[in-house]
Amino acid sequence: MMPDYIAQCASLAMALEVSATPKPGNIDREHNYPDTRYEHFLASVVAAYPIIREAATQKKKLWRAISKGCQ
Repeated sequence: MMPDYIAQCASLAMALEVSATPKPGNIDREHNYPDTRYEHFLASVVAAYPIIREAATQKKKLWRAISKGCQ
């Protein structure tokens, strides 16, 4: 599969998951915590895209690419 397609699918899945509502006790587009907002999750989706794409390009294990991306 093409790395961009894999990263796009993963990004869409993350955005849809956080957008689902209602999710009692969890953050969604209608419910935030005092220190964590729905927008933080959307920003994470954008930040994760290049890491997921790199993992797909180099056929790395995703957890290794994410760990490297967090450093």
